[in-house]
Amino acid sequence: MFFVFIIIIVLYALLIIRLRQGWCNLPRHEPTDAASPTLCISVVIPMRNEESHIEQILNDIYSQNYPREFVRMLVVDDHSTDRSADIVEAFAECRPNVRLLRLPERRTGKKAALRHALSHLADTELMITTDADCRIPPDWLSTIAAFYEKHRPAMIICPIMIAREPSFFARWQALELMSLTGSAAGSAAWKHPVMCGGANLAIERSTAARYAYIYESDIASGDDMMMMLEIKKDSPERIMYLKSMAATVETAPQPDLKSFVRQRNRWTSKSSRYTDKDVIGAALIVFFANLAIVASFVAGIFSGRYLWLAGALWAAKAAVDFLFLHSLARFWNRKELMRIFVPAQILYPFYIVWVGIVGNIAPVKWKNRRSKI
Repeated sequence: MFFVFIIIIVLYALLIIRLRQGWCNLPRHEPTDAASPTLCISVVIPMRNEESHIEQILNDIYSQNYPREFVRMLVVDDHSTDRSADIVEAFAECRPNVRLLRLPERRTGKKAALRHALSHLADTELMITTDADCRIPPDWLSTIAAFYEKHRPAMIICPIMIAREPSFFARWQALELMSLTGSAAGSAAWKHPVMCGGANLAIERSTAARYAYIYESDIASGDDMMMMLEIKKDSPERIMYLKSMAATVETAPQPDLKSFVRQRNRWTSKSSRYTDKDVIGAALIVFFANLAIVASFVAGIFSGRYLWLAGALWAAKAAVDFLFLHSLARFWNRKELMRIFVPAQILYPFYIVWVGIVGNIAPVKWKNRRSKI
């Protein structure tokens, strides 16, 4: 068992080193020339019960440093029961490029919202999806447009970060999301992307239309990953990561443990549906590396030699994690997150094992709905 656990940690270290190399080799995108004003962009925002956030993101997008006549803003209302739709309608009254779409009866969920939006993008070359609770920097559209014009990828994976908050719980979430964002970047750099986020994702409209069948799935979420994996089957080299501060959107941390657990369970619940060898391989290595630490620690209660093993495994994992996270924190100017690195690393193996197990067996509830996984 000693030998097996050591092999697992070695595999984990090699994975993280490779992701870090991919991240470091990615060129930082610094647009110097204005994007062509002929590039028509549609920003699609699926929405359900977002009355406290929706006006903020509408203002963020409407105020972009990009010609408004080439921006379409489509908000797709997923049967909201609050004032969200009314707020969007009021905002759109004197803004012709803002439009509220309502999902038909018996059609629900984010996939249905994106499928519905696709039928209204006839004059669009690039579709960008984001979430209603995100905040958008002013050069977001111009940065993505310039990157697209330069490289012409089918999909652009863009950065997502947790907004700055001083609490340990918020920083925990920010540190975790930063590691996931870095993993998305590092794997895409090697042409083996393993993750992306629909909160900041750009897709060629023609590509989205070609793979639109993934939006017909009855699984509640996973639209971003399923689209990425379908494109990857045919042309992985056309999936690129945009390494840029100006293209980074921020989202609020989950406010309490209950909502945090529900979100993580929802993320994990999709994993059983993936068949991509890169995604499965990375997920198994991460899970079993953390399981090895937890199992060694538990065994150490009965045998002291296992405590030494748990400490050695933890130290090896923490060393490669620190190098990776430090390079990410330096890029995004989030070095304050490294102050919680040690306590986060102590808790993280137990958290990953728990989420990996519970997320695949517990029912998923989101936006007051039970979801199919």
